[in-house]
Amino acid sequence: MSYPYPQDRHRDRREKGETEYREARQAMSGAEEAQAAAAEYAGEQRSGDEPSIADIEENLEEAAREVQRSIAEEDESRP
Repeated sequence: MSYPYPQDRHRDRREKGETEYREARQAMSGAEEAQAAAAEYAGEQRSGDEPSIADIEENLEEAAREVQRSIAEEDESRP
C-alpha cells in the first residue's frame, strides 16, 4: 500500500487533473453540511424533550404547596 506524500500531490494533479480534487472537496463539504444539520436536528430534539426552567420551578412550587398542606393537615389532626 502506498501512502500519498505531499510532494506527489503536484504530480498527481498534472497527471489526473483537478476534477478528482474538486469532486472530493464537494463531497467533503456536503458531508460536513449533513453532519451540521444532523447535529442541529439532534440538539433541537433534545431541547424539546427537556422541561424548561420555568416548568421545573412551577413543579417545585406545587410540590412545596402539597408538602405544606400535608404538614398542616397532620398538625390539625394531632390532639
